Amino acid sequence: GSGLPPGIDVDPPPSPRSWQYSGTWYDPARSGEGWILQQSWSPVTGLVGVVWFTYDHEGRALWLVGAAVENDGVLSVELYRTSGTRFGEDFDATEVQRSRFGTLRFAFEGCDRAAVQFTPADLAYDALNLDLVRLTKPDVVFQPCAPP
Repeated sequence: GSGLPPGIDVDPPPSPRSWQYSGTWYDPARSGEGWILQQSWSPVTGLVGVVWFTYDHEGRALWLVGAAVENDGVLSVELYRTSGTRFGEDFDATEVQRSRFGTLRFAFEGCDRAAVQFTPADLAYDALNLDLVRLTKPDVVFQPCAPP
């Protein structure tokens, strides 16, 4: 089956463009950090969720999140840092605080490479230019890549 609850039908993606950037990505020169991209065709065509897992200036894990619409092989997404609550039984969603961290701009070069520019909102962090390669992709990605 589709893995969905009974009575819920979902049309398959209309084309490879609907999912071709989904998966995990990294910069081989910066092993130890990476990106998770998840493309969707519903409810908004071309919507991509992005998670960047990296480190702050103290060496602590830093997860940044955002979502935006991909357009012609380009994705520009505002990233947010979250803080304010605790793990496990002490988790309280009302305590979560979101602060803008910066902007990531992906320029996809085919389906397995992307040039990325990071522009910080927090000037304690540097601007970056990175060359990403895809590490993994979803099992559904069995059709060839489609140009933007």
